[in-house]
Amino acid sequence: MTYFTITRTDTGYVAAWPTKGLVYFARLDKAGAVSPPGEIKTPGTSGMRNGLVALSASDGATLIAWKNKDLLGWQVYDVKGQPQGEAGSANSAGSGAAGVVLRDGRFLVFP
Repeated sequence: MTYFTITRTDTGYVAAWPTKGLVYFARLDKAGAVSPPGEIKTPGTSGMRNGLVALSASDGATLIAWKNKDLLGWQVYDVKGQPQGEAGSANSAGSGAAGVVLRDGRFLVFP
């Protein structure tokens, strides 16, 4: 089983989950309805019992991070759900990951 995550944002929530080994995310309004553009497939893949991180900054940018084996991957998306830059990755032992949004809107991920 791979884990899912849901995080509160200024406008509702952001959720990330695995489906058939791929990682998806969606933004939800305060009532829990999926906001446009809907479900978004990330470049992430998931393994068994691996962590996911979903964070949103006040400008609407969203970070999705995933673990698969000993690799931590991440991608940042703009408010419209479009990728910002290239996906990143780093070697990282273990199966979990955590992250925070800094006051200036940047993301910091901990492997």
